[in-house]
Amino acid sequence: MKNKLNKTISITILLLFNLLFASGQTEYLVTVNSSNSAFTKIDSLPGVKTIITGPHYTTFDKNHHRYIFKGADANSNCYLYSVDASNGNIISKPSIPSLYFDFSNLKYDNSSNILYGLRWVASENREYFGTVNPTTGVFSSIDSLPGVISIAIYPPAFDEIHHVFIFIGSDKSGIGHIYFVNANTGNIISSPIINSSNLVGELQFDNITNTLYGLHWNSSDNREYFVSVNQTNGILTTIDSLPGVKAFSQMPNLTTYDEIHHRYIFVGINDSGHAYLNSVDVNTGNIITNPIFPIVSDPADNVIELEFDNVSGILYALHWEAHSAVTGIFNNEVTNHFFNISPNPFLNNSKIEFDKSYNEIKIFIYNSLGQLEREETHFNSSIVTIQKNNLLNGIYFISVICNHQNIGIKKIIIE
Repeated sequence: MKNKLNKTISITILLLFNLLFASGQTEYLVTVNSSNSAFTKIDSLPGVKTIITGPHYTTFDKNHHRYIFKGADANSNCYLYSVDASNGNIISKPSIPSLYFDFSNLKYDNSSNILYGLRWVASENREYFGTVNPTTGVFSSIDSLPGVISIAIYPPAFDEIHHVFIFIGSDKSGIGHIYFVNANTGNIISSPIINSSNLVGELQFDNITNTLYGLHWNSSDNREYFVSVNQTNGILTTIDSLPGVKAFSQMPNLTTYDEIHHRYIFVGINDSGHAYLNSVDVNTGNIITNPIFPIVSDPADNVIELEFDNVSGILYALHWEAHSAVTGIFNNEVTNHFFNISPNPFLNNSKIEFDKSYNEIKIFIYNSLGQLEREETHFNSSIVTIQKNNLLNGIYFISVICNHQNIGIKKIIIE
């Protein structure tokens, strides 16, 4: 789905590997120490070869201590996995029909023990709000969401106090909104417009203090801010700036919330493209800890899909352990509807064709070792030509950021 919600997003090569299918090896459920980024394996997840990233396919059920995510096996059969977070055992894995186009934006309501989500019905050109049965994988519509045409890839939030599902999307005119939906009826309670003054992403709700938090990029002073969001009118209140943070990672899910200690936890990226696991004191906006993230021995490994358990106080995640050379894991790529590259492989040049014209396009070209080889910026275009120039023959990976939003990664081959 398209969306026109702008936010500065960068990516390190470690995050690049998270967005691609891997060909083998092992997926683990792990705990993460937010103070030093160290992770501890709970158990492997047999048969899981793909984690479906994108518009938030992971959530946590603190009542039953279940880590829930959307994934697939080696044959791309898709399942909704529920994992016992205590021991890593897969409790259930109902088959679901599609990798990407079934339900998304999962959020578990611990006050009612209901899993909610969104579903786009292409035949009706309409978005639906509904419930998902974790045991059967069945999506049951509560009501359609009139006027909602696209969903941003920011995670949804859930107000368990007032039973409200919160997400960012846009209408048919491409205007961004923060949508507040009554989870009982599916009615949109309010939908304040997002503009330059209240650009916000990575919403997280504190059900103890009844406060909605997020990140706001201020382009006038080139600075990231930690903010609270008014649930009626969408007005932002600045708590404090976040020194050194120049972007946040949007895909895969690397933002979560600790209600026990009132910490907003997210992966931020600095000017040099290095990623850090930031824990923010929501009362002051101060960054309490920010270790480099993730700490892995093999650049093909990753730690993704952060979920904080607000009963045990444990931060969970998924860890891909590749045990392989970097170039050995890129067999298939996540389907991308925003741009195509052709020809690929190419000899001298290749064209990137986008779904529409973008005001600003940033192209990052990485080699197979994860080293940045080239960075380009283009303006007001829907087609960009990549020249071979000084690049040697081989495999490269292109990360594309349009209008300050990371829209994907593709593999290219120069012959």
